[in-house]
Amino acid sequence: NTLNGHGGIGTGGVNYGLAAAAGLGWNDQSIYKLGLAYQWCCLTLRLGYNYGRNPIYRTETQAGRFTGAVVEHHLTAGLTWKVLCG
Repeated sequence: NTLNGHGGIGTGGVNYGLAAAAGLGWNDQSIYKLGLAYQWCCLTLRLGYNYGRNPIYRTETQAGRFTGAVVEHHLTAGLTWKVLCG
């Protein structure tokens, strides 16, 4: 343990990520995804949707501030244009 029992800044002395630590208080998640692609001549359009319920308990929001953003609903879009079709 390189932290020698001391937590990081703002962690209240808790070493998040270590086996004996309290952890971040996250739940397991089930993720649902749906993707569509439509090809027309040289153009392919793509659309995707992703849903995953927020894994952080409401009582654990303090620890959640050290993690990245949690997004429940996520939309994606993209396209491919082939220069040489045929």
